[in-house]
Amino acid sequence: MLGALEDVENALVRLYKEHQRLEKLTVANTAALRSLKLSQLLFENGDISFFEFLDARRSYYSAQMALKNSYVNVALQYIALMKALGGGWDGVVDVSLPEIVDE
Repeated sequence: MLGALEDVENALVRLYKEHQRLEKLTVANTAALRSLKLSQLLFENGDISFFEFLDARRSYYSAQMALKNSYVNVALQYIALMKALGGGWDGVVDVSLPEIVDE
C-alpha cells in the first residue's frame, strides 16, 4: 500500500515539475519569437549579418522543440499518474483465449 502511495506522490511531483518547466518554456518561446522578428528587421535593414539572423532562427527553433518536448512530457506524466492511480484497468479478465498458445 505504501509503495502505491509513493508511486502516486512521485507521479504528482513529476507532473507538477513538468508543468512548471512548460510555463518557463512558453515564456522563453515567446521571447525567442520576439528576438527572431527583431533580428529579421535588423537583417533586412542591414544592421546585422546573415549569421546573426540565422542564430536567432536557430534559437527560436530550439525553443520550439523544447516546448513541444515539454508538452509530450506533460502527457507522459499524466499517463504515469493515471497508471499509478490504477486507471485503465477495468478488472474484467477475458478467459475466452488461453494465456499461452502452443504452436
